Amino acid sequence: MINKRKFMERIKFKLYKSSSKPSKIKKVVKNKELTEKVVNDIYQNKNYSWTRFVYEMNKNNLDNVALLYRGNRITYGEMFNKANALAASLVKNGVKKGDVISCCIGNTPELVYLMLAANKIGAVINLFGPSFDKKYISEIIDSSSSGLLFVADYHYPKIKDSINNTNIKRIISISLTDSLKNGYDPYDEIDSKFLKFKQYEIDDKRVTPFHEFCSEYDTLKVEDVSNLDTPFTITYTSGSTGGSFPKQILHSSRSYIIMGRFHNNDLSGLPSTKNTIALSHIPSYSNTNLASTISDVFFQNGTVALEPIYDINFFYYSLLINKPTFAAATKSFYVYLSKKILSSKEKIDLSFVKIPTVVGEGMSRGEEKLINKALKKVKAGCKELPFPIAPVTVSYGGGDCEHGGLFFTLFRETLRKITFSKNEYGMTPFKLANCTILRENNQEANINELGRLVSNSPCTMIKYNNNPTATDNFWITDTDGRTWADNGVYAYIDSKGRVHIKDRYANYISLQDGKRFPLFRISELVCLDTKNVLSCETILLSDENQIVMHIELQPDKKVSNMRAIYSIDQRLRKNLPLEIYKMINYRVRDNVLSFPTNGSGKRNTLMLKSEGLNNTFKISNGEIVENSINDINDEKCYVKK
Repeated sequence: MINKRKFMERIKFKLYKSSSKPSKIKKVVKNKELTEKVVNDIYQNKNYSWTRFVYEMNKNNLDNVALLYRGNRITYGEMFNKANALAASLVKNGVKKGDVISCCIGNTPELVYLMLAANKIGAVINLFGPSFDKKYISEIIDSSSSGLLFVADYHYPKIKDSINNTNIKRIISISLTDSLKNGYDPYDEIDSKFLKFKQYEIDDKRVTPFHEFCSEYDTLKVEDVSNLDTPFTITYTSGSTGGSFPKQILHSSRSYIIMGRFHNNDLSGLPSTKNTIALSHIPSYSNTNLASTISDVFFQNGTVALEPIYDINFFYYSLLINKPTFAAATKSFYVYLSKKILSSKEKIDLSFVKIPTVVGEGMSRGEEKLINKALKKVKAGCKELPFPIAPVTVSYGGGDCEHGGLFFTLFRETLRKITFSKNEYGMTPFKLANCTILRENNQEANINELGRLVSNSPCTMIKYNNNPTATDNFWITDTDGRTWADNGVYAYIDSKGRVHIKDRYANYISLQDGKRFPLFRISELVCLDTKNVLSCETILLSDENQIVMHIELQPDKKVSNMRAIYSIDQRLRKNLPLEIYKMINYRVRDNVLSFPTNGSGKRNTLMLKSEGLNNTFKISNGEIVENSINDINDEKCYVKK
């Protein structure tokens, strides 16, 4: 029997005290010999394209459903036929190995056809977003050596001006209706509130509809010319730190092939997604979407449910429409969904969601508590499991796209936070990748010593495209002469070899004595109170030399807002250095509006910084000072706009 008291026991805050032992992790890596054998076999005997690899993994699976799109089921056989026709048209239009094709498209079947076709002929797809800076979009399009631009017709009006400032010669438009049966959207009543599934007219003589372009040379057979090291995709960082100019990440075929093969159960020990449905709704310009919800699923003979609507308000409907087994989304999406579930009086059934996965951001204990409560209410996973499964949290604090989905594979996470003991479980490295912790001077850290996580794997990116300075900074040489790829996060390795990832490495305060104080330490102290605290974002306002604690309280908290804040303040005053504590200001977020998000669905820290000290307050000796709040009572301590 599970001891409920122990299961729900709160994990106490602890400092990461170092031991004198170096952080060696060789003793805990899994499947070392088998992994080396499989990877070596790929290098020696299977040096071919990702497209061919996907085919080889599914040549006996051609009648099974590869793509699901608004009720339309597309088999693996049909998918390969469409991709081959597109590859032929690309070749006839002069696209050759190494050429770059610019694309501003959503998650529709045409995205998958383009991935397969381009990789087959050795072309690179540059997938950018319509919300990028206008001049930046023009630069991206002009860098397209193929002379082609693929664009979703509903994105075209947003980037029209950028297109007109380029020398692009031919535009292929993709419509939301291209892969619908008879052009009919069976979910129009829901979809039309967010995005109308119709063909949007484009007044541009350079435009050719996608289906016409594919049919131009559909009987022509083209040769598969790619190999493991052929450049394949240019995707983009989340933009949370780069605004409208996210960095371009260049990956090769090898990154997707090795990752996809390793994710199979025989090597990683991770749950198999064979014959399951994965929701692909994260923006197409994210490598996480391409690698983890498309490529990896094909390697396990699964089905990809393509969702072109990416909206925090639509996530609930997307689950109901697509009924995915594997649903990856940011914590902002899952927290918002959980609030909707817990506040609804309707009976909601999400029992088909077997693997709810939070990506791109780490969760607080309060957030995980809320999400688990909601998952339990809707019986998530109960069609195949005797109890709701806890959400698996991966991709902590950034860097996952650069490492080709490394957090999905390098680590295995099981109930990392809500555990049967007071200790965190951490994440167990696999043999596919090596990792360690480095100090500021790039010397290897000791066990339990906080530092920078670095790693190496066959899936790491080639470079930041057109950004040699950022690429050079991405590679770190330690004091022993070893070169590592930077994960850009604070972490430590415990005595059992498990990796504990905390926050972005750039998020710190420089103390007067020159030492760094990571901001996550403050957030962790705040989030210890899982009964009352849901979320906390610690924002450093460098210009004012102030810290703003953006706190969202639990919807079902048992104390007043200010009592919860006073309790938090006492904990911070007791545990923080005085110079840090004096910088702290509080802002309590609205439980409905919560935190703003950016285009990638993550919390928009740039917007939080821009809010500055608006609607914040300090506490001194139990009293509110420097009060900028008009109404502080048991219900609210924020200003309505």
